[in-house]
Amino acid sequence: MENVLWFVSGYLVCRIITGLLNLVQGYRSLKQAEFDCLRILGSTAESAAFLQQARKQIIEDPAMSNEIKNQFKVQANMEEFVFHTWKKTSIESLILMYPTAYRRSLKFSDWASAMVHLTELYKNPNKNT
Repeated sequence: MENVLWFVSGYLVCRIITGLLNLVQGYRSLKQAEFDCLRILGSTAESAAFLQQARKQIIEDPAMSNEIKNQFKVQANMEEFVFHTWKKTSIESLILMYPTAYRRSLKFSDWASAMVHLTELYKNPNKNT
């Protein structure tokens, strides 16, 4: 009877440890996915900012006609609005898609704080887990 008790105790301890290890592994995977999503969003934002800067250089070119400059300015204003909206909705979507039980672990709530968090993760890669 004592052997059965030890066996059941060992089994229960094994199940508890396995459950905790699975929980930790799931959390680490979630944090890695969060980091990867932020990297993709940040990289896309850098590309868009580069294109906006190139457009500004074209607008400031004295050889360009005023009509073309005005068209570029209108397009730049529209793209800036779309870019701002994209940044806001992309972070909001990321937060909404995050598992409810883990949302409190997020270190950001908007684009600016997400990019600050991403910068911190780049500076200290061990922090994302």
